[in-house]
Amino acid sequence: MKDIFLFIIVSFSLINQFILSKESNGFNSYSKLLEYIRADIIDKALLTLPKRAQSDILKMSIEMNKLKESYLLNDAESAFLVYKWITQNIIYDCKEDEKSEYASNVFNTGMGISSGIADLFKTMANLLHIETNSINGIVKYQKNDINNLMQEIEYVWNSILINDTYYLVDVSMGGGTCNIDTFQKTYSDFYFGTNPEFFIYSHFPKDSKWQLLSNNISYSQFSSMASLIDSFFKYGFKAISPNTNTIIVDAKAYIGLSYDESLIPPNLRVGGITFDGNMEILDLLSYTKSKGKIEISFLMNKQKLRYLIVSVEKSPNNFIGIALYKVNNSIRKNNLRKNQKKKI
Repeated sequence: MKDIFLFIIVSFSLINQFILSKESNGFNSYSKLLEYIRADIIDKALLTLPKRAQSDILKMSIEMNKLKESYLLNDAESAFLVYKWITQNIIYDCKEDEKSEYASNVFNTGMGISSGIADLFKTMANLLHIETNSINGIVKYQKNDINNLMQEIEYVWNSILINDTYYLVDVSMGGGTCNIDTFQKTYSDFYFGTNPEFFIYSHFPKDSKWQLLSNNISYSQFSSMASLIDSFFKYGFKAISPNTNTIIVDAKAYIGLSYDESLIPPNLRVGGITFDGNMEILDLLSYTKSKGKIEISFLMNKQKLRYLIVSVEKSPNNFIGIALYKVNNSIRKNNLRKNQKKKI
């Protein structure tokens, strides 16, 4: 059981340590807002700010405004300065349930839940004259619970207005993720100005206007969509089939993905998690890569599998998860019913 949880932690952490073939040239497909940011300038500016424990929100914002003027930061860079400062100085409280929380408490303690962290981002960004909103909704949350690896919880994130366009920001997820009750600090820029078509896979706002999509989706559609990790999009994948959180066990079971043809086609692996918590690597029947599409057919242990994890090779023999499926295992359910009847 310990081994499977370790696999989940490694595969489903919000990791930003891998390199895409174009990322070193400033390329990314997940946030247009990052195109307007001088990352080296932001990192240099962060080094000059006072320690959190020696300041307060107002004083820190005054110092950030000075940096905005001296480094001639645009609004996107100013918002990113706040984003990176929070991810470096505030940790998510994995032990607390989501509730209403305020910016001052998060700043003073260096810890908070999504509502407080979102309020802190809003407060500090507003003091830099950037229009910011807090958005209430539901997120798909990855938790090391074999009975429910992907949960839905109430949650708060932000929007920012840059050059008359709204962008989506989640500072809490940008800072890391939870391993049971312990916060794992793994910075990611994926959640700054994320493409709304990608963001909707994990975030569903109560007010539909904050989907920022040309065609809004319903909650039932959101809940049934495939569970995709940020690494799915960072590796240049665009779509997955079936686009549902459940895959049906039968002889024709397969997974199809489309990816950016300008990137090198990745090597994939499909693993299964059994009902007793063990990990099995599935035998692939066929694996085709052609014209920006990948199709994988595989053999499944039809009675034991509870989840499927699709992983991409990050480095030789080092795989990172990109998608999670529940297994619709009617065969196992029927066998369990038969066994229960026999016992009666």
